[in-house]
Amino acid sequence: MSPWASERAFRSARTRLPALPDGLRFDELRHKFASLMIASGSDVKVVQARLQDVSAQTTLDTEGQAGGR
Repeated sequence: MSPWASERAFRSARTRLPALPDGLRFDELRHKFASLMIASGSDVKVVQARLQDVSAQTTLDTEGQAGGR
C-alpha cells in the first residue's frame, strides 16, 4: 500500500472514530508504534520488518530519535 493510500484510508477511518484527535496522522501512529517496540526491547530487525524500512539503520536513525512522539 502506498503512503498516500495509507493516509487516505486512515483519514477515512478517523472520521468514524471520534475519540481520535482531528490532526492525528497515520505517520504519527507509525512512529509511536516503532518507538514503543524499540523501548520494550524488540530487536531492531523485527521493528524494521514491521515498518518495512529499507535497513535497520534507517529504522534506528528515524525511529530511535522519535523519542516516543
